[in-house]
Amino acid sequence: MLWSFLTDNFTWFVVSLCLVFLSASTASVGVWAVLQKRALISEVIAHAVLPGVVLAFLIGEAKNPAYLLLGGFITGSFAVYLSDLLIRKTKLKIDTALGSVLAWLFGVGVLLLSYSQNLQHLDKSGLERFLWGKAASLQSFDLYTLLGLSILLSLLQLVLYMPFQILILDKDYAKTRGLKVKALQMLLSAMSVLCVVLGLQAVGVVLMAAFMITPAVVAQKLWQKLWQIQWFSIFLSSASALCGTAFSAIFPDVPTGASIVLVMSILGLLFFIFMPQRGYLAQVLKNKAHRRKTMQENTLKVLYQLGEEKDNFLLPQSIDKIIEKRFYPAKTLYKTLKILEHQHFILRTNDNIWLTDLGLDESKRIVKAHRLWEQYLYEKLQFRNDHVHGMAEQVEHLLTPKLLSEIDKELKNPDTDPHNEPIPKL
Repeated sequence: MLWSFLTDNFTWFVVSLCLVFLSASTASVGVWAVLQKRALISEVIAHAVLPGVVLAFLIGEAKNPAYLLLGGFITGSFAVYLSDLLIRKTKLKIDTALGSVLAWLFGVGVLLLSYSQNLQHLDKSGLERFLWGKAASLQSFDLYTLLGLSILLSLLQLVLYMPFQILILDKDYAKTRGLKVKALQMLLSAMSVLCVVLGLQAVGVVLMAAFMITPAVVAQKLWQKLWQIQWFSIFLSSASALCGTAFSAIFPDVPTGASIVLVMSILGLLFFIFMPQRGYLAQVLKNKAHRRKTMQENTLKVLYQLGEEKDNFLLPQSIDKIIEKRFYPAKTLYKTLKILEHQHFILRTNDNIWLTDLGLDESKRIVKAHRLWEQYLYEKLQFRNDHVHGMAEQVEHLLTPKLLSEIDKELKNPDTDPHNEPIPKL
């Protein structure tokens, strides 16, 4: 059954396989560019290869893929060199220098493309696919070249993974290790140019930068370790290539490159919003839970302080006294009290509130964390006593019982804080 499917859809299978390998190698190279803060350079390269392609066509008077890709590689490399030269030798900002090179070379490319269209003796059909991309028109030689060079790029990155990693993380340390920093940077630039050139016929100049940078940007937002960023970029780009190629096969009028970039953008947005633990929605819920927890602990702390003032923690406290002690919006306070009552930290009758034994223990822990941290800042870090309260307000909600115990030992179990307030004993 699988063999029958592959034979019936052989063209789609080959194109998909080539684009998956191209996407994986391109996304991996894109990670190095993004981590070097050189994401815009891929945009420059993508637009700079157009004049090279057209010049190679005009000089050779034929659409030989090897000549066209070589021409694109030369002008792409020239764009990288010119960008670096402008950044080093002039006072232009990086984005200004890159934008200038991009606009100039792309303008030259469009001008040459328009000129070539007016030459009657040349066969220009299909030349515009380098501008917009058209994977369906790729010939066998194009596909196998694309596949072979994509595999070569992937293998090269595997072999040089550690040197590249050291270069990205710390250039000075790379020099002390004896690495050829300039050679490695030139190689990374050449790999970026090669990725763009390889994707020209399938994706086109206009979309190739998104093809390289989008997976890396999404992965960097969701992951922290380099290997995680690399593998997620490869996964996102490969899945997008497979889905985009299938979509383009179902709807032949839709360009393959545009389909892949569209799928990549949608998948990237979905991961960015909904990914468990790391997505935007998870972070929003985590922050909301932290604010809710902070509100609950601050309320317990106020109840303890009110009882401390009268030297009796069993006396009922009113909502008005809580608001007077520490201003809270009434609606928020009522919600917080309801949660604390559900957790058995307080008892409530109308507007009267009591701490339960469980609530008293928890409020002691919070007050101790606050005052102990104030004492630590004052005694160990030499902060003034009128500068410690605000910091303690933030840190008290993060101190675990184990860390609290370690700080207590470090300070030799102090009885009071810098304001001579008693530190509760648990």
